Amino acid sequence: MSERNLYSGNVSAFLHALESEEATRFVEFGTSEVTCLSELISAVTWAKAVELHCAPTFDRNDSEVRFDSALMSAADRSTVQFNLVKHIGTDTEVNDAILELSESAKFDGAYIAGSSSAEGLLTVMMVCNEALRSRGVLAVANHIELEDSLAPALASFRDMYGDDYEEISPQVFHKY
Repeated sequence: MSERNLYSGNVSAFLHALESEEATRFVEFGTSEVTCLSELISAVTWAKAVELHCAPTFDRNDSEVRFDSALMSAADRSTVQFNLVKHIGTDTEVNDAILELSESAKFDGAYIAGSSSAEGLLTVMMVCNEALRSRGVLAVANHIELEDSLAPALASFRDMYGDDYEEISPQVFHKY
């Protein structure tokens, strides 16, 4: 599956929702490619500065170099100031760091690009629920619902938190 296929389906709906909320603080979990963050950097026109957090899942050091280079290139083409924070560590360490950061200021948006297990996905979705502000936007990459091993976690999230969110587009949720 190509990088474009992973993201193209709901990223535009996610970006539109972020714009309508004038989002300035964003986190992406399961970051393995630069597409979503690059599209966000290119799309932001509603703010002077944006804070981006990501939890990369790089396989090799050269992947991280390419990732950083692509993000720098996107940021260089933008008039918006971007502050990128990469959270490196175990899933538990990253989740704890995001929750701790959200205690002082909630996130406006969260995108889940991938997960290695249903348990990990549901945990990240629960972290996003706690870390997002009211009217925050949560999106889950389209491919996740198509993966037999991950789809049950998305269904569980809908069962547990469905009353707290409006699904404004497939797998794009506005928190009440």
